[in-house]
Amino acid sequence: MEGRTREWVDKCEKYLKLFQINTLQKVKGVVREGMGWNEFLNEGFDRFDQEGEWKLLKQWSDVERTRCRSRKP
Repeated sequence: MEGRTREWVDKCEKYLKLFQINTLQKVKGVVREGMGWNEFLNEGFDRFDQEGEWKLLKQWSDVERTRCRSRKP
């Protein structure tokens, strides 16, 4: 269970950071403005991750981590 939680937090942090740093144009149409969390995971995350682009999004703040964990499903 711990592994799944860590994976979820990682995905959530990436999602939050993606929108915060306004890099929508850098993800080649995989993520659309206004896309919801489930839609992002279903349509965007796997394709975006496969492109290896997450290296752009490695710096997370404690505030982002806390906000992310408070939204756990």
